[in-house]
Amino acid sequence: MKKIYLYQLNKDLKAFLSVFLIVLSIGVLFGLAFLFETTSFNKSVAAERLIETENDFEEDFGIDETNTKSKGELLMTTHNHIIGFSFIFFFTGGIFYFNSIVKGFWKVFLLI
Repeated sequence: MKKIYLYQLNKDLKAFLSVFLIVLSIGVLFGLAFLFETTSFNKSVAAERLIETENDFEEDFGIDETNTKSKGELLMTTHNHIIGFSFIFFFTGGIFYFNSIVKGFWKVFLLI
């Protein structure tokens, strides 16, 4: 079986994978910002928040839709959406990459 290396891929697929990794990295950065905002990277505070989150999850997923969101809640929501949508677009783009109708610039544009 022949091995495939990243440098051997065509430029369109490389651009698609690069954009995916950039978006995924942005999602991870939002997750780290949330962690810093809520715990300041303190282990004991993080463990306490985890226990609180598990208890809140059992009660309507811990989301109170009537109150204004805190900065931490906004960071967590943004983190979750960026990570989730990056996978949705990755799989959709992966399928679209193999189409034979749209080619050239428009294919790359739609992939990215």
